[in-house]
Amino acid sequence: MSPGGSLGATVRYDPITCCDIEQGTITAQCTGPISGSLFPSGKTSITCVCVDDGGLSSNCTFIVDVKQGECTEINLSS
Repeated sequence: MSPGGSLGATVRYDPITCCDIEQGTITAQCTGPISGSLFPSGKTSITCVCVDDGGLSSNCTFIVDVKQGECTEINLSS
């Protein structure tokens, strides 16, 4: 994560995938902010679902919790 000011933070996460015995790896379709985007301060739920060619599905939800830090004063002496 990298700081994003008072609005939140830029969050990056690996692509979400599912493993199907017949199709192999299936990339999930997720709702919520995408990886690399600005997430607001607080908790954001990301829900992902994989659907195979037979219509079977699997889903998961994870939470990204962006916490605002306090600014500290730094004195640089020359």
